[in-house]
Amino acid sequence: MRKINIPIWVLSLLFFFCSIGGICQQYIYKNFNSTHGLPSSECYDVVQDSKGYIWIATDHGIAKYNGQEFKVFDQNNGLKSNVVFRLFSKNNRIWFFTYNQYLQYIENDSVKTPSYSARLKNILDSIGAKSSELSVDSNGLLLLSTKKHIPPTQFIRVGPNGEIEILNKKKSEEYQFYIQLDVGHSPVQGGWSNDLMSRKHEPSVWFQRSDNVQNSFRLKLLDGKFSINENVSYVIQNDRLELFCAQNLIYSIHGNKMLDSISVTNQIVGSLVKVDSNSFALGRQGKSLIRFNRRKGSLNQVDSSNVSINSISGGMVDQEGGLWLTSIKNGVFYIRNPNIYTLPEPFDGERINGLIQHQQKNWVAKDDYDLYSIDPISQTVVDHYIFKEQFRGFKKSGNKLIVLNLEADVPNDDSLEFIQTSATGSIIMEDTLVIAGPLSVYFIVDRKLIRIDSMTSPTVYKCVNRNKNALYFGTLNGIQKYDLGSQTFIDEQTVNPSINFQINAIEKLGDKLLLASNGSGIIIIDKNDSLVSTIDVEHGLSSNYCNSIYKAGDSTFWISTMGGITKLSISGSFQIKTQVFNQSHGLLANEVLCCNKIGNHLYVGTQLGLCYIDLTKEHFNTTSPKVYLEKITVNDSLLNSGGNVSLSNTMNDLQFFFAGLTFKRLAQYKFKYRLLHENETSEYITLNQPQIRLPNLSPGNYLFEVLAVNNDDVESIEPARFSFTILPPWWATWWFRGALVLGVGLIIYGILKFRFDQLKKKNELETRTKELKQMALNAQLNPHFIFNSMGSIQSLIMEGELLVAENYLTKFSKLLRSVLNRSSEHFSILKEEMELVKDYVNIENLRFKGKIELVVDINGIDTNKTKIPAMLIHTVVENAIIHGILPSKRQGMIKILFNLVKDSNHQIRVVIEDNGIGIAESKVRKETKLLSHESKGLNIIHERLHTYSSLYQGQFSITHSDLTEGDGGEKGTRVELIVPSKPC
Repeated sequence: MRKINIPIWVLSLLFFFCSIGGICQQYIYKNFNSTHGLPSSECYDVVQDSKGYIWIATDHGIAKYNGQEFKVFDQNNGLKSNVVFRLFSKNNRIWFFTYNQYLQYIENDSVKTPSYSARLKNILDSIGAKSSELSVDSNGLLLLSTKKHIPPTQFIRVGPNGEIEILNKKKSEEYQFYIQLDVGHSPVQGGWSNDLMSRKHEPSVWFQRSDNVQNSFRLKLLDGKFSINENVSYVIQNDRLELFCAQNLIYSIHGNKMLDSISVTNQIVGSLVKVDSNSFALGRQGKSLIRFNRRKGSLNQVDSSNVSINSISGGMVDQEGGLWLTSIKNGVFYIRNPNIYTLPEPFDGERINGLIQHQQKNWVAKDDYDLYSIDPISQTVVDHYIFKEQFRGFKKSGNKLIVLNLEADVPNDDSLEFIQTSATGSIIMEDTLVIAGPLSVYFIVDRKLIRIDSMTSPTVYKCVNRNKNALYFGTLNGIQKYDLGSQTFIDEQTVNPSINFQINAIEKLGDKLLLASNGSGIIIIDKNDSLVSTIDVEHGLSSNYCNSIYKAGDSTFWISTMGGITKLSISGSFQIKTQVFNQSHGLLANEVLCCNKIGNHLYVGTQLGLCYIDLTKEHFNTTSPKVYLEKITVNDSLLNSGGNVSLSNTMNDLQFFFAGLTFKRLAQYKFKYRLLHENETSEYITLNQPQIRLPNLSPGNYLFEVLAVNNDDVESIEPARFSFTILPPWWATWWFRGALVLGVGLIIYGILKFRFDQLKKKNELETRTKELKQMALNAQLNPHFIFNSMGSIQSLIMEGELLVAENYLTKFSKLLRSVLNRSSEHFSILKEEMELVKDYVNIENLRFKGKIELVVDINGIDTNKTKIPAMLIHTVVENAIIHGILPSKRQGMIKILFNLVKDSNHQIRVVIEDNGIGIAESKVRKETKLLSHESKGLNIIHERLHTYSSLYQGQFSITHSDLTEGDGGEKGTRVELIVPSKPC
């Protein structure tokens, strides 16, 4: 090993050249040039519009950046010239003058030229002026400053309707630089200059506000002259001119007084950029960026170490706090976080393996063979040790720094002690150093290694003295413990079998231990070695792969991980709070190997070098990113519509392209989207690309929404939305379905109507058939009655009863007329029907000499308003006389009883009883042929009642039985009818 001593005078000289009153550090940046889509690497200005897009002026047009790609506007898009020097954003318009003096603006990605642009150009040409700066207020009023070679200084005001007014400034011959600040406007600066006038007048500045507050002062230029072609720049704070830059001087101003000034090498060519309230940056011709602070009017801490960031022409701080700088030679530089820096050589691009503070120095282990000490104030290298063999680590012990390495015969100095070992883990136990190496544990006594025991693990990453009784060692498979009392090792499975990850670091938290694991985040165990908690990415850790732990306090730890560095705070109630720093916050790389904290600065060792964070600044990105739909394609064709579009059912393959205007991620996209169908609710889905394809969408109404998420997981306040409707195919439209339903309905109606008509006709036919059948039965009854009556008359004549036969015939003719009147009717009035029966009985009494007595009993029936089937009662009575009473030797008796059937208003029960020979005797006589008459009346009644049951949906019937005396002798016959009834 050899040590390089750097003399004090060299350090002083380096400190002087690298930093005047300040620290030497460099911005961490991303460089954009023509290979990334910029139209040119010669860039002049950069602004951010109200939507959040970045606009860059170049010598080959204007570029718009959305975080993904550059969109270029040039003469092909309507620019009057491709060369544009300055940009101004207002009211969603980007205003600018082209090189050939045309005023134009870009709105909604379209280049537009105001109607008065040509007139304005002619006026500028006529007064011999060039446009300098412009401002537009919310009402569309333009204020334009000019540059001229001769006085007077002239400003131009342009009204919203194109009214042009030239303003000649007072005292403009005496003051070369005139700054105007009007209400609602940004400040604009103009002036005049030429060599002849510069000899007569010392260069001076006039600042005027709209309320007539005026400041003026004279410049002290190094060469005593100033050219109008040279750039000037200024800063106005709280409506007051605070800084002014010209030639190679920076002035600090308050009112009419010049408080301080500093000179820089090379001429100033860029705009003065305000980084924060007291920090500023400025470009120089062909040289690196200058950074300086202004406090209480004094200018200090000038730094020009950013040699890669040179020839800066313009710049601005965006809405997220990122710094954008344009370069005349190198495109655009984007600094995610101006408060996170990287240290220059020798650490640039190198892997940093260790960091530790010792005796007012910051010790840095670079790669495996270099050890440096750095002055934390000047950030310059003080000591440098180069190892021939691998560096293994270091540990503080009292006033010495113990350095472990593989090299032998290393000289020691007062503050460092080198120990040759292959060990990778070490701890200080009281005054004794304990080293854990491959398969062994050693005590260091008088710089000698004393082996105390062997280990089961070949590799130890970290060890810690938890208490006086035990040592803990991080291994490939968890943690091992060494019992100092029994002087024995306890393997990983015995200590805690659930911890089976590689443990890279161990730190104490009260009576608990924090274990930095490879894959499971931070594991916390208690004094009994039981698992208490696991802190991983779900709890805010930057990665589950942890490399080291730096303890910054009793409950504050900095965790170096493969995904950045996390500040972990654990309260007494075990509440966890995290803050992440990664590449999106400005670190050199996400892979962080180690860190340490000195004062308010956190030094971070990464795989690409050493950087440090100013912890007094705010680093959390609270800006809610704006999100926009850049374009939409349908079936791979561009859709030109603002939403609420209707698409055919075949145009159902949509692709959305969107931009989230959060630039710290730089291609590490994170979005959330959802597609709502028919006003349904749905959760957002995370997406890691700036586009989504939604194929084969079914018909319906849709609403697409997308949110952007910044590097600290802050989401857009409002999503970008697009509503659209996919129409159903014609066969699925409401009108077609309606027509189809109507058509099918009409067909069904037609079929049903046809069937109904058929059934109606059939029923009518059946009814008519039954009626005809009933009429036929009636027609059978009528001949049957006539036949019997004629037989009676014949018998009277043959017996010589001519007078009786005549009377009989008279009554019979009357009866016959009544029967004929009923022959076409199914029903007759009950009263008329009973009169017919009585007339018939009277006729038969004439024939049989009053042998028949008729008794009629009608209960609860209005005979005048009730109809019953015609000729039914007559037929039964006739049958009783012929087959029952006449064969009997007794005086005949016929009783007829009418009652309404219970629970029915349309049925009547008729009971007919006679005292004839009865049914049984009648059958015997028929068999012996004592009765030659064959009765068809009852059969006809059966058929009629069956027909009525079918016609009137009722149960109509006839039953008959014998009536007997008490001694078993004959008494007669009982016939019971259930017949339908109708109201008259």
